[in-house]
Amino acid sequence: MATRYGPLYGSILLRYFIRYSFFLFEEDAQNAGLRSISGMVLDPSGAAIAGADVILLSGDGKELSRITSDQDGGFQFEKLAVGAYKIQAQAAGFRDTIVELKLGSRTASPLRVVLPIAEQNEW
Repeated sequence: MATRYGPLYGSILLRYFIRYSFFLFEEDAQNAGLRSISGMVLDPSGAAIAGADVILLSGDGKELSRITSDQDGGFQFEKLAVGAYKIQAQAAGFRDTIVELKLGSRTASPLRVVLPIAEQNEW
C-alpha cells in the first residue's frame, strides 16, 4: 500500500520529535531539584487572612519575592532551590511573623503561618 507522504515527510517528523523531546528534557533538567513553598496565613482562631503580605527571604534575610495571600489566605512560591528560607507574613491589625524553614529533597508540607493579634499600641 502506497503511503500518502514520502520519506522526506518522515524525516521531518523525526527531526521535529527529536528537537521537541530535547526541549522537554532540557526544561525538566532545569527544574530538577527545584521545590516550592506553599501555605496559609491564619489568625489565632484559624480563620484565613486574605490580603496579607507574604515575603520570601533567603536564609540570611535578603528579600527574594513578595506576594499577597489569596482569598483563602493561601500563598505559594515556586521553583526554589534546596536550602534555608524564611517566610515573613504581615497584615494590618496583626503582628509580623517570621517562619524559618529548610527545603530539602522531600516535598515540603504546606505551612500554617499564624499571625498574633497586635496590641492596640502596636498599630
